[in-house]
Amino acid sequence: MNVGQLQLWIDRLWIVSLQRWLFIAVSLGCVAGASVITTLAAGTQTGVVVAVMVALAVGAVIRPDSHAALAVEAAVVWQWLATTDDATTPWVIPLAAVLFIFHSLIALMAVTPINAHVRGRLLLWWLQRSGYVMVATVGVWAIVLVLDQRRAPGSVALTVAGFVTLTVIILVTRAFSATPAQERPG
Repeated sequence: MNVGQLQLWIDRLWIVSLQRWLFIAVSLGCVAGASVITTLAAGTQTGVVVAVMVALAVGAVIRPDSHAALAVEAAVVWQWLATTDDATTPWVIPLAAVLFIFHSLIALMAVTPINAHVRGRLLLWWLQRSGYVMVATVGVWAIVLVLDQRRAPGSVALTVAGFVTLTVIILVTRAFSATPAQERPG
């Protein structure tokens, strides 16, 4: 980036919508939260890692249409895998939630101009659909927890039946949550 491009970028900061600043703040908070959640789950103190994660997230919110958000998510997952031994800990639910929110906000910022204001109906519609994702996330975690606690030898038939059931639930939920095009907010 040369000096002229940097100056143009700085000059454009004043047209960024208030809603966009809110999305940026929530995105950065989600990444910091994900790192803190991982720290709490692992029982270690890693303040420097939180700062590095937030610095990576700043790059992602500056250029949401790049692969910087993928790098942030990969870094959070790497931190989780490197520091947390228990895959079934309840801390994985809030971690998944904040990563989902971060990912969704970055995707929203990538497809809207910096001065755009997303209507409230669209945000409420997104929140409703996001609720389904979080319910499914908790459901999958519960299934993993139950299978882990059973300590029984694996059953291919039971695993296939579980995945087929989960797929049917997802498809039915998707069918009932879709609205006709003329009723969609946006």
